[in-house]
Amino acid sequence: MISRTKIVLLVLALAGSLDDAYARLSALGLSAGLIVYLGIYAMLLLALLAAAHVRQSWLRLGYAVIFAIGVLFYEGFRHVGGTPPSYDSFVTMISTRESAGDALGQNIRFLALAALEAALLFAAIVWKVPQRPLTFAKLFPALPIGAFAALSAMLYLRGGDGANGLPPAFPVLGYAAIHAADSALNQPGPRQSVKLAKSGPPKLRNIVLVVDESIAANYLDINNPNGVRSGLAEPKSGVGVANFGIAASASTCSASSNVTLRHGGTRQNYQRINGEMPSIFAYAKQAGMQTAYIDGQGHKGQLINLMDAKERAQIDDFIQLDPAPVQDRDMLAAANIARITRQPGAHFILINKVGAHFPVQDKFPDDHMAYRPLPPRGTFTNISDISSREIFDGKPESWRLYRNAYRNTLTWNVGAFFDSLLGEADLVETLVIYTSDHGQRLHEGGDNGAETHCMPDALPQDGAVPLVVIAPDSAAAEWQQAATANRSKVSHFQIFPSLLGLMGYDAAAIAKTYGADLLAPSRDPMTFNAFYNARMGKKPVWVKVDPAKLPTPPASDYAK
Repeated sequence: MISRTKIVLLVLALAGSLDDAYARLSALGLSAGLIVYLGIYAMLLLALLAAAHVRQSWLRLGYAVIFAIGVLFYEGFRHVGGTPPSYDSFVTMISTRESAGDALGQNIRFLALAALEAALLFAAIVWKVPQRPLTFAKLFPALPIGAFAALSAMLYLRGGDGANGLPPAFPVLGYAAIHAADSALNQPGPRQSVKLAKSGPPKLRNIVLVVDESIAANYLDINNPNGVRSGLAEPKSGVGVANFGIAASASTCSASSNVTLRHGGTRQNYQRINGEMPSIFAYAKQAGMQTAYIDGQGHKGQLINLMDAKERAQIDDFIQLDPAPVQDRDMLAAANIARITRQPGAHFILINKVGAHFPVQDKFPDDHMAYRPLPPRGTFTNISDISSREIFDGKPESWRLYRNAYRNTLTWNVGAFFDSLLGEADLVETLVIYTSDHGQRLHEGGDNGAETHCMPDALPQDGAVPLVVIAPDSAAAEWQQAATANRSKVSHFQIFPSLLGLMGYDAAAIAKTYGADLLAPSRDPMTFNAFYNARMGKKPVWVKVDPAKLPTPPASDYAK
């Protein structure tokens, strides 16, 4: 006999994910793929039924716990992000697990719904089984394992694709299995020491890389006549600003872009270089420079953006800006950069700014509310880069208000930041390279949705970032000439070799390993990687940035 109670509980547990199944059915249409999908769905459903009718209570409890965890992760991600987790998003989530506590605290309502679905499945499996054993009951303990193994093998052969719309107990468990297998089979080699030849000492005493957060290049006045004041468009005494225009980021996600900027991964070989080659901090120390890292996003010593303890050990001055209010952290970062540039000796400084990551309603003070109307303020005053979307419905009017808040954030975290930095730092022997980790999707076309970046269906604006070099008068001409020749023809991939050249490493050796720098005539394809975690035969997905085709920030957002 099949337990009716178990069936009811199982149906309730799966009901929330049926819209995913419907979407998958609609996408497949009448095709061979539809038959395969229905077969896999039926196999997994039978595996759940078998797990629920295993007679050994201890084994049934084990299955209940494991499958409930699978539902919790799958449905939690889907409710918070609005889309089911892909394998790429699963790997990204694992890579950024240091932020899990923040995400949990800020999305408790959505996660509570996922927990309810997980509890229903747990109850369906752990509930007592009928007294009279079912036919083939001896096979029940093995069926869930067999189904899980078959799904994992399919996912591995397809590079992680194919889990959307399946019963939510299984996909994340399958992702975990193939990620473990892939990690074991494709471990990067040991991190190498610096072997690059030197041609001389650092060309400037201080070298600074400023990595902003979620900055859309065409929202700034340096790239758009109607853009937000950046603090970089006006002439500055003692320095020259070389604006390379709109550039392509390495990726659409913070972690993958930042690890590439710090390790110099190339389009052809980013996984090996990022996994095995020295970090920029190691190169700086070998060049005789003191190293500093200013982190406006992390807190309590946590390492973000795929930094590990070995890389951390190469940093002489590790600065996090908590518990200062989020609104003040970029100004504190500017003050710290200025302080270090005034100290004796040579320095390499890398900063991860707070910038303009969702949510932006509270990232600027009241006296920077130049663009109105605005969404409600006061809800996210101490949130840096993760947030619940509970009060954001993703409709065109909400995006109009959001874009105004985004502009105000830029006036503060970009414009006021550079006013402070350029007004206080010792710029006589300091060169600053400024960019953002990725661009931003701001729904200028009036489309619905809550996504801003790091999505599998990447749009060109997701990877369109600013790229500016601020050099002292003694070195500015060379950079300005290069910026004129290469304007809107460059990418993140040229920043690492530029930093190495400034540190005094041999130009030919740099180019052989890391490619051309920003000073060379650019042949960059202006593409970013929308599938950084390409493994198991899958290839990266390169998306072209055409500055002329980026959406125009609508003045109707704030015009009376």
